Amino acid sequence: MVKFCRRSNNPLTSGVFGCILYPYLRFFQTRREAMKLVLCALVLLTPLLFAQAADWNLARVPAPDDPADLAGTGFVLFHRAGDYWIGSLPEGKAVPAGGMILSGYDIRAGELFRLLLARPGEADKLTDRVVLLYKDEDEAIFQATQAQLESLPPIQGQFVRLTTTPKPMGYHGGGMPPTDEFHPMVPQFVNQVSQTQYTQYVQTLQDFVTRNTRHANCDSAAAWILSQFQAFGLNASYDLFQLGTLTKRNVIGELPGLVYPDSLIFITAHYDATAGSPSIPEAVAPGADDNASGTACVLECARILSQYDFQKTIRFVAFAGEEQGLYGSEDYVANLQAAQAHVVGSFNFDMIAWSGNDPLPPDLVIYSDNNPRSQAMAAKIEEAILTFLPTALEPDIDISPGMTGSDHSPFWDAGWPAICGIEEQAWGPDFNPYYHTVNDVVANCDLVYAANCTRAAIAALSDWALPISATGPFLTVYSKVIDDLTGNQNGQPDPGETISLLVTLINAGSQGATGISGTLTTTDPHLSVTQSYSTYPNLASLATGAGVQAYILDVSPSCPQGATVNTTLNLTAAGGYQNSVPISFIVGDPLYDPMGPDAYGYYAFDVLDQNGPVYNWMEIDPMSGGAGALINYTSDDQTVQLNLPFAFRYYAQDYTQISVCTNGWIAMGSTTETDYSNSAIPNSDGPPAMIAPFWEDLSPHLMGRVSHHYDSTQHCFVVEFLGVRQYTPPSATESFEVILYDPAHHPTPTGDGKILFQYKRISDPASCTVGIEDPTESMGLQYLYNANYNVHAAPLDSGMAILFVTAAGYPEVVVDLTPLGTPIVIPVTGGTFNYTIGATNNETTTQNFQAWCDVSLPGGGTYGPTLGPVNASLPPGGSLTRTRVQTVPASAPAGSYTYHAYAGQYPNVVWSTDSFPFAKNVNGGGLMYEHWLNYEPNKVMGEAGQGLALPLEFSLSEAFPNPFNPVTALGFQLPASSRVSLRIYDTAGREVATLVNGWRDAGVHEVTFDASDLASGLYFCRMQADGFTAVRKLMLVK
Repeated sequence: MVKFCRRSNNPLTSGVFGCILYPYLRFFQTRREAMKLVLCALVLLTPLLFAQAADWNLARVPAPDDPADLAGTGFVLFHRAGDYWIGSLPEGKAVPAGGMILSGYDIRAGELFRLLLARPGEADKLTDRVVLLYKDEDEAIFQATQAQLESLPPIQGQFVRLTTTPKPMGYHGGGMPPTDEFHPMVPQFVNQVSQTQYTQYVQTLQDFVTRNTRHANCDSAAAWILSQFQAFGLNASYDLFQLGTLTKRNVIGELPGLVYPDSLIFITAHYDATAGSPSIPEAVAPGADDNASGTACVLECARILSQYDFQKTIRFVAFAGEEQGLYGSEDYVANLQAAQAHVVGSFNFDMIAWSGNDPLPPDLVIYSDNNPRSQAMAAKIEEAILTFLPTALEPDIDISPGMTGSDHSPFWDAGWPAICGIEEQAWGPDFNPYYHTVNDVVANCDLVYAANCTRAAIAALSDWALPISATGPFLTVYSKVIDDLTGNQNGQPDPGETISLLVTLINAGSQGATGISGTLTTTDPHLSVTQSYSTYPNLASLATGAGVQAYILDVSPSCPQGATVNTTLNLTAAGGYQNSVPISFIVGDPLYDPMGPDAYGYYAFDVLDQNGPVYNWMEIDPMSGGAGALINYTSDDQTVQLNLPFAFRYYAQDYTQISVCTNGWIAMGSTTETDYSNSAIPNSDGPPAMIAPFWEDLSPHLMGRVSHHYDSTQHCFVVEFLGVRQYTPPSATESFEVILYDPAHHPTPTGDGKILFQYKRISDPASCTVGIEDPTESMGLQYLYNANYNVHAAPLDSGMAILFVTAAGYPEVVVDLTPLGTPIVIPVTGGTFNYTIGATNNETTTQNFQAWCDVSLPGGGTYGPTLGPVNASLPPGGSLTRTRVQTVPASAPAGSYTYHAYAGQYPNVVWSTDSFPFAKNVNGGGLMYEHWLNYEPNKVMGEAGQGLALPLEFSLSEAFPNPFNPVTALGFQLPASSRVSLRIYDTAGREVATLVNGWRDAGVHEVTFDASDLASGLYFCRMQADGFTAVRKLMLVK
């Protein structure tokens, strides 16, 4: 048997040398002796080394809706390309459905590129000139050396260099931030944009004749840009990077933030240019539109904003090497990642001086990826246009993660929010015909349009950076300290706790502030403020001071772990000063929620989770005083079969035998597999029906013991690994056990057995797999894989316990949902159906819980809750049943629906659920129904105290549909009779419609908004009722 070694950074133990020499090297006592063997082997092994295949394949896979969907494949992301991702798959791993291996990739064949094609057929110019891995009418993926690049003819398209540095699969920055009005100072920034000055910048850049990065003139252009930043008083510098053997320059101008200097906001553009042959030092490449126009935007923003102060740091960046494949920005962003920079967002502008021939006003296309913060940045530019330039520009937000052909792309790959502003959809029918030609000159540009694009850019950028008034005081939050007064004393807010919030202010203005006070408010449904007022000491300019009183808040028990909650601190001071500052914080930690469920229903609870296990080691090793029997392993990589004393159900299959492998895993049933090389879960690698407490290359035949035992008192079967050494590093020894509980004595709702992992001593968990997998190897729970933990997983360490169980381990309160009369088919005019909803407490103690219903819509998504959440309490063995009526409005689309009921803690903790289907036709007739309503038979609404009836709190649901044209519906809930105001506003704050203005009874309500007379764009719905306020964003698209 040949044992292949794991990848390593040690040249003695990695690759082909490691696989062949490592078994011998470990017997040498000194590096000198080992190196002798390596040097002797070089002559023999060099041909083999260069024939060695990589241990991964380059793959092109569909972009997942949830990155966790790729977790089981071992896929490593290199580049986001919109509908698909490019990255590595371990050798031998199955390719995800719809994906493909880019065969022919060889690390020796040159650098890797993606070429976005300006027109079909351009990829044919690559044939027989480079290593072509993939092509279609829109793009090509290839490898090339510098010599091959220099031999290419002019190509209409954008080169994107791809590196094999792993990229994060998630996003930084959280969800969509709340929408706010523009800062009062923003209009003066917009008004200072000078078309004359802007034109001078573009002309000067064109006058360098060529700005091809490989030409010396590009360095001269960099020096001029640097001089401009210096003249503006910015902290100006070069950022150097390598383009082959050439050292080239990005140019940076920094305006430090006064309050949050570590929060970085970028405005970027590339200043280099090409006339179609970027890989040679072209003598002529004027690049007026591409991209002197974007660089001039950066310079004009720097000229104006450098005269003011901002809370956050603004970096003005001009990149080089973009036309060769984003070399400058890739290198710069990699340095930001290495420095763990806090990037708030990057506004990139590339080609904004061709207004095209479309009907006026001309478009400004704003590219965003799927990151909610990127989309918020795009929305801010859209709001800037609609507010300040409504007749000059037409905003066009395009959620297009595949548009990676400019310097926003490295930010996207890093998971940071960014947008790209461009004059037209890339290579669309109205694209600049002078693109990448010697005729891309000022005379062919629309500089009025370009100046307006710059006005939109400066409005969004300055508002994002939070301007500070030049005169008078400016008060804002400097820091906050949270104390969980009545909670677990972990120093952070958790669901169900009362917390104190001590705020420290800073006066970032030019004058002192006296008589300072602050009132804390919130509309967040998960928060209530019980102590809302505090005073502050007088603050001189740039001074800080803490509040005399802390604010007190109650966090709802139903607040999801890891949720961001929002408050507003309304500040006042002498002289009529006022300012409102948002304060957000995260409640709880996903570590305190269980992992799962998987597709079958298994959850994983660790010791940090509510209802999690308690570590209690069961010693069975006979040499340590235990009652177990040793498994006699005699060699590396062995698997033995053991009979179980009871039938153990695992993923709905019953087993009476298990297979125990030396390499830290158990398989249900009988197998002879001995897989030592751990993989992700789920995966076809490894045995079926695997239970993996510590899947790693272990060697109990060399050190340590493995034993098994049936405990008839506790009705469980135990397999223990005690002091077992790893194959490498041999100094690492691990002690852990697996406990299988007899389902007959430890029942679960599904009948599947409980599985407990316990860890007595863990030395090195850096390259192991922990989790469970079903017999088909298509589903499972991956707790840990090669130091990558699930977000809900506590670190694996001594004293850890992990319980795998179906039904989440929550109290057994079973909800039942039964339709009265089937099939349920609703006519086109809307209709009703009746059903019963019930709950039964199968626990031995009284259970307090919430119940609610919602409905899954035909096109995806959920509407609701249609009922509740309502509080309920059931004694041991108690049950409750109610009959309800549900209306379905005419506005609901035709198709198949699913009606759901839940018991648990609204909205995310589900103890049990039930459902039934119904349908809505495209035809039929009858009484017209306008709303989603839920009530008891013969009553419009239930009465308090009658069970599952009234909502517990005020709420305003999202509009449906949204985007819409021209009618949408909004639902709202009232726990008590209230005066309700529901109004629609445009982005300028003008009221355009009143939907509700008067008293409404307690219950669930729905209204429609008909925007037939309004223009396409962004609108806001604001609800006010009895102190409750909520806002929802609406997008009208005609």
